[in-house]
Amino acid sequence: MLFEHIGVLLRREVDTGSPAGRPSENSLDFPFEFNRGLVTDSYSLPEEALRVLKEQTADVEGDIDRLIAYSETIGQLFPGLLMGTATTVCELRRDAYATICDLSWIRQFYEDISTNESDYPFPRIHHAHFSWTHIRWLQVNLLFALDLHIRHAGRLRRNLTTDLRVRLEHDVHDAQILALGVLEGELATRESKLQKWHLLLQSGDVEQSGHAAD
Repeated sequence: MLFEHIGVLLRREVDTGSPAGRPSENSLDFPFEFNRGLVTDSYSLPEEALRVLKEQTADVEGDIDRLIAYSETIGQLFPGLLMGTATTVCELRRDAYATICDLSWIRQFYEDISTNESDYPFPRIHHAHFSWTHIRWLQVNLLFALDLHIRHAGRLRRNLTTDLRVRLEHDVHDAQILALGVLEGELATRESKLQKWHLLLQSGDVEQSGHAAD
């Protein structure tokens, strides 16, 4: 079964003003047949495929730039992550990951950026916060940005190379998979980081049931 891309779910929420739903509720229903022309040297993508490929490439590049920007500002949200004793730094980092997964905090953070960001039509979110793709996508981006901020000691943009940007593209794809898995409530992966973050983000489901009237 194939699911809609994370960008499609985000755009759907903007258009409808409602949660897009689980990925399994947004499956693609069409017969698949391998295009044998792909194995020939003379094959060229049709114009429609080239257009979609260009759009998706631009989306990924935008997501990479967003990760870099978040990694530069996340130290302001969670100061002290790169200094202090080993015990203090470990506690601050653990608290930062937990805070990103907290319902009240992410709801306020979303409201702040949606109010101050004029270039993107953020939908208004009043209820069932963790069922929204926008909320889950924001949380996942912040988790990856926090990890990048720590691993690169706050100097990600300064250290940026062609190879590192390729690795960031891989992070973007992993982030999309994680967000879809959290929305669905299930994720099959061998990567320990994604397993850990999936469990951490799923803990928000408990909080959601206690804030059903929000």
